[in-house]
Amino acid sequence: MRKSRRPDVLYFRCKCKLTVRCSPLADKMEQILKAARNVFIEKGYEKGTTMEIAKAAGVAELTLFRKFGSKRNLFLAAFKPYIERRFIPDILETAEECESPIFFRRLLQNRLMFISHHTPVLRMLIAESLLHRLPPEIDLPKLIIKEVGRAVEWHFNARGIKTSAEPAMRLLYGIFLGHIVQPTDPPFHVLSPEEQETLVERYTAAILTLIRRTP
Repeated sequence: MRKSRRPDVLYFRCKCKLTVRCSPLADKMEQILKAARNVFIEKGYEKGTTMEIAKAAGVAELTLFRKFGSKRNLFLAAFKPYIERRFIPDILETAEECESPIFFRRLLQNRLMFISHHTPVLRMLIAESLLHRLPPEIDLPKLIIKEVGRAVEWHFNARGIKTSAEPAMRLLYGIFLGHIVQPTDPPFHVLSPEEQETLVERYTAAILTLIRRTP
């Protein structure tokens, strides 16, 4: 006689199927955010309209205001995740544990790769910042300065480096901003590992030389 399946097995399988289903509401939200990113990247915050975003997302304009309340809130929701991924946790661990050459290599590799993958978004945020249209939580240039400064100062304190961290911070900021405004051709993430390493080594050598010359 064929044994029946255990109820808990049936329940487990049913439960698994339910958990992997995508929520239509979540899909619609992502559709709206994707449309918002595309419109804002192309036209900027001021010229991008909620009407265009609603049309691109296939929803009524009223739906945008019901979900986000304002154009500003929609802009924040669309781009804040990019800002929140500025630095991964192990950068600060590297800052404390590693010698300067390793720390700066990892910092440069990590941030240049991120910038290369998200250049259009970051370039738009830079432009909006220069026009003083960004709220503090996504004001990219100021956040880059803050994050780079935090990482470098953490490293200097942890390694007992007595010279000023300011020149190294300014050089890093210039490197990152330069790759946003005028990226390499081909982009950094398209370069071969050897080409990436060569570029990172060149920047690292410049930073270390600057640190040695800083009183």
